[in-house]
Amino acid sequence: AYSRDFEREADAIGIGLMAEGGFDPRAMATFFDKLQRFNIVSSKDVPEFLRTHPLSYTRVAESESRINTYPPISHESSIDYHLAKARLQALFSDRPEDSRAIIESRIESTQGAEQAAWRYGLALLLMEEQFHSQAAELIAEVDLAIPDTPQVLAAKYEIQHHSGNSSEAIDGYAEVLDRFPDADYLRIAYVETLLEADQAEEAKRVIRHRLRRQPDDYALFPLLARANVKLGSLAEAHQASAEYDAAMGRYEKAMASLKLALRENANTSQYITQSVNARITELEQLTANRKLREE
Repeated sequence: AYSRDFEREADAIGIGLMAEGGFDPRAMATFFDKLQRFNIVSSKDVPEFLRTHPLSYTRVAESESRINTYPPISHESSIDYHLAKARLQALFSDRPEDSRAIIESRIESTQGAEQAAWRYGLALLLMEEQFHSQAAELIAEVDLAIPDTPQVLAAKYEIQHHSGNSSEAIDGYAEVLDRFPDADYLRIAYVETLLEADQAEEAKRVIRHRLRRQPDDYALFPLLARANVKLGSLAEAHQASAEYDAAMGRYEKAMASLKLALRENANTSQYITQSVNARITELEQLTANRKLREE
């Protein structure tokens, strides 16, 4: 029921939204070019998007013509972007066997902060390959090139932890977190290191301290559940799991976890019993409200 006119309209709206958002709409033409080349090279296993929305030369030409009506927008990528890109390439690539060649090529073709970011990625790759001493030497060089960068400092202690120096890594994370208290990934790495070093009590303290100030830091709830399991506080572990599911909108699953919390607690703690029952009542109301909206 959808014609190519709808497709052209969608392209036009997308280009306009990119420009309004401060992004260079010429990137859409670049993206179309990549999709087109992919379609030519790989005719089998073509994504559904390309089968239902073929990239004809007319469509690409029309988009390029429309893009040229917008003024150019210059954008300089931040060091955070370069570091995130390098980390993804090093640790989460679809083809990890090619990651070293890609990263080394980027190091050769870039300079300055961007090159330092790719060297950071290489250090993480060396860590994954268990070349810990080489990784530590390289991340120290990166730290000199882009000093006081929390991602680099976090990588330094991540490498220490992977090499077996958990106590030094924990001390380092704590010090850096004091300097960069809003760096959530640092806190998560710190807590995970504490849990792996069997310091669940300290991990729980760090999490609860943060949640008192930032109760919507939902990524901490699964870690709080893990800490409570290690400490044998199963009722509190189920409570933490429930809060995460509730934050994700999974109210039924959250209530099931809360009922498990009641069973584990068995009225041992009146505070837990009362707080869990109150939370179940809240979630029942949220579930009812959602059903009304859907109707």
